[in-house]
Amino acid sequence: EISLNSSSVDPFYDSIPISVHDLSMTDIDKANLLLSSSQITVPESSSEVVSLHLSSVPLSDVMVSLGVDSGLILYPTVLMFNSTNWNIDQTVHVTATRDWMDLVPSSPAVSISTSSTDVIYDSLSTLLNVTVSNVDVALVTALGVNNVTVIKGDSFNLSYVISALPVDDVTISIQIFGVNLVASESIIFNSQNWNDTQSILLSVPQDNTATGTQYATVIQTVSSNDPAYANLAHSLQNVTVTVLDNVVPAIVVPSSVNLIQRSPSASADLAISMMSMPTADVTVRLQLLDASRVSLSADTVTFAPNGWNTTQSVTLTALDGWIDYGMIPDQITYEVVSVDSFYDGIAMSNTTVNILGAMTAGVTVTPSTIWLTKGDHITVTGVYVTLDSQPLTATTVTFGGPLVKCNNSFEFNVTFQPADWNVTRFVAVSAVDDNIVRAQGNDFFSSHV
Repeated sequence: EISLNSSSVDPFYDSIPISVHDLSMTDIDKANLLLSSSQITVPESSSEVVSLHLSSVPLSDVMVSLGVDSGLILYPTVLMFNSTNWNIDQTVHVTATRDWMDLVPSSPAVSISTSSTDVIYDSLSTLLNVTVSNVDVALVTALGVNNVTVIKGDSFNLSYVISALPVDDVTISIQIFGVNLVASESIIFNSQNWNDTQSILLSVPQDNTATGTQYATVIQTVSSNDPAYANLAHSLQNVTVTVLDNVVPAIVVPSSVNLIQRSPSASADLAISMMSMPTADVTVRLQLLDASRVSLSADTVTFAPNGWNTTQSVTLTALDGWIDYGMIPDQITYEVVSVDSFYDGIAMSNTTVNILGAMTAGVTVTPSTIWLTKGDHITVTGVYVTLDSQPLTATTVTFGGPLVKCNNSFEFNVTFQPADWNVTRFVAVSAVDDNIVRAQGNDFFSSHV
């Protein structure tokens, strides 16, 4: 309302009545909370700063309170404004916590409200919209290499880690193609063990069959109801496993066998053993270098897969002989036949057969002593001669001695042929009458043949 008064020396204008005018004023200052931004984006584990002040001078202190949804941390949560600092920015740090999950970006909000005895600033409210960007990416990582080399009987681990907390169980399972491998159970990652390393144990069974180097392919599969991990079903590369064979195909026989003719040791067993299980029957053929001195009870032995580890024997027997050969070496060679390619044609060491002859070269003459009378040409007296063993060629025994004749000869030869070596020969022996008195009465004297 505006009051008007007049004054003048002009009596007509001095203190004349003036009508009163009412005025209306429009306030251009609005009580409000001014934010530097109403929408911010904060990556997980990071912070952004928002500034805030009042839009006009308050009549009394104004307390600004900030509330937050889960996933955000604010500092400070209370701001104070007054007539002095109302237009000075105060900052709030907005921090997004990390949830370790691979989720779509979340949109929590920060609620801002005021309280004041200034009714204009009391109970104001606004929102700060926050977009939290995810820094966690769901990954399944197989530790180690994609090519594994292992020996039969050994084992190895396939180890795995995942990168983000799953919202549902994550299962890793494997399929094996190729050579047989034994695997432990599938592994499961959940909200409690997700950041642990877990492993699947694979073992190569030890067998007794020579197979050579073998291969297997391990397919690794990820399954989960968590959408982030469900997309990783075939993210792991296949693992190639090379299995080295430690089973050596071999057939073992003795390096030598000793036989003695015409004795309890004339026979001996030749032990034949296999070192690994064949996949089919294996036949071993035996061949003597000289079969005239040794006989075999069998010239073949056969090993079946279900009895491969039972040693088989072939009896060697030295044939009777009458020749003094001393130690005679013979030899057994072997040939292996099988549809098992690891055994067919496999090389075997030869076996030397040492044959000791039972006969000893010698000449036997009986009797060892005879009585003769000088000049007695009627009585037939002599010795019998035989060979102790069969000679390889004609053998001559020569008889002779002083004062005696053998078959009326001072020197007489008896010849034995290999064919009649065991025919006894008789040699007549007589005393020579040399007309010399060598003994008196019934005394005797000695001579020798």
